[in-house]
Order: sequence, then structure tokens, then C-alpha cells
Amino acid sequence: KLEPNSPQAHGDLADALSKQGKSEDAIREFKEAIRLCPDYLDAYNHLGVILENAGRLDEASAQFEQAIQLYPAYAEAHNNLGLALESKGRMEAALKEYQQALKLDPDSSKAHFNLGLILKNQGQLNEAIAQLKAGLRLEPDSPQAHNELGLALGQKGRLDEAVSQFQDALRLKPDYAEAQKNLNAALNAKREPSR
Repeated sequence: KLEPNSPQAHGDLADALSKQGKSEDAIREFKEAIRLCPDYLDAYNHLGVILENAGRLDEASAQFEQAIQLYPAYAEAHNNLGLALESKGRMEAALKEYQQALKLDPDSSKAHFNLGLILKNQGQLNEAIAQLKAGLRLEPDSPQAHNELGLALGQKGRLDEAVSQFQDALRLKPDYAEAQKNLNAALNAKREPSR
């Protein structure tokens, strides 16, 4: 039975509802948990994630910002705010949030990966490769990270290394169609004579 005045109970229920795909119910429960305990950091962060996944980016950003205001060293909230800002097209602000997340938690594979992606998309390939490799050292079983590292290496003309990364991605997730497409393209590029 739910204790009506327990913020933790509402937070736990919200987590369970979120895992069941009941986002609106989870949002309601997280808001109630926050009403009962206005400094409940994880509730702000988890509520922000649900809102972000629902495409409600301004509301999500506000939740992450509130968590950061209450606890500026909350690395996960900085990373999540970065994702929301990136989704809104605010790349420089997102970059700063990922960097702040890594300053606070250098072992955040997610922040390394997110920073690596944004750098890759900005054409800063050496920095992107370094961040993606750092993320993979922390979480070596991420097929998406191997795929993205392969793309960055391929853009630098390092095709043998790119092929290896795409193969690692496929070893971890054999049905990863994008990695297979990228592997095929890298192998074709290796076969073409240099001009």
C-alpha cells in the first residue's frame, strides 16, 4: 500500500510506472514526490528523463536545471540537460553540460559518449575519437559507441581501425543494421584504389 505522505514511495511508484510505459502516471507520481519533498534530486532528474523521452524538452530542461540548482555537482543531471539541449539544437550549451558532467564524474561513459558524438558531428574528429575511446574503456560492450567510433575513424581515413570497430559492434549486436552498412562501406572504401 502506498504511503500517501512518503516522497520515496511516490518516487518508487513513478519508477515502476515508467518501466511499464505509463509515462503520464509516472509524471504525476514524480510531481507528487517533489511536492512532498522539494529537494528530492532524483525525482527531478527522473521526471526530466520521462519528459524528454515524451518530447517535452522545455519541461525536461527545467527539471534538470532544478536538480542542478539544488545540487550543482549532480553529474547525471548535467549530462541529461546536455541531451535535452542538444535535442533543442543548442549544441554549444549541450557541449558545456557534457563537459561539466565529465568534470564532476570523469568515469561517466554516457557523458564521454555524448560529448564524443557532438564533437564528431561538429567535425572535431580527433577530440571525438578520444572521447568515444574513453567511453568505451568504461563501457566496452556498447555497440552504438563502437559504431560511432568506427564512423569517426573512417572519416579520418583510418579504415582498418574503423572496420575493427564496426566488427566489434556487430559482435555485440549481430542484427545491428547500421553497423553492418557502415562495415560494408568501409570494406568497399578499402578496396577502392587511392586517387
